[in-house]
Amino acid sequence: DEDYQKDYLNYPLQVKSDEYYVNMAISWFYATALAKHYDEVDLAQMSLFDTVKDDDVIDEIKSLDISNLTPIEALNTLYQLQNKLKNRW
Repeated sequence: DEDYQKDYLNYPLQVKSDEYYVNMAISWFYATALAKHYDEVDLAQMSLFDTVKDDDVIDEIKSLDISNLTPIEALNTLYQLQNKLKNRW
């Protein structure tokens, strides 16, 4: 607690992951910071929604060579991308 610094709130914002436990650790970090240092925390700064980005899905779509996918490959790819988005916070 005595080592707490407001700048620490920026570190988890740099982590982008689809992994459940990574995202739970980030949530735990912010919940603890908010519980222990409520008066010091800038709530606008630690918006949890800012941590979720879809850039990886967009990049994956951009890199697809659609003309060389079979119909089943296209459906499987669409299904995987859709699941990535659904499983985010």
